[in-house]
Amino acid sequence: MGLLVVGDVHGCFHTFTTLINEHWDSGKQILVQLGDLLDRGKFSKDIVRFIV
Repeated sequence: MGLLVVGDVHGCFHTFTTLINEHWDSGKQILVQLGDLLDRGKFSKDIVRFIV
């Protein structure tokens, strides 16, 4: 099984969801998120809603 590793999202909801939707194959890859999910970006609340 492959990995999709994403680091330091920093609240950039639209970039993160685009990356997930276009590049992550949940049937073949494990998603690993490293670093900060929240910080700086304007959409931190949306990030929390998305990952829960």
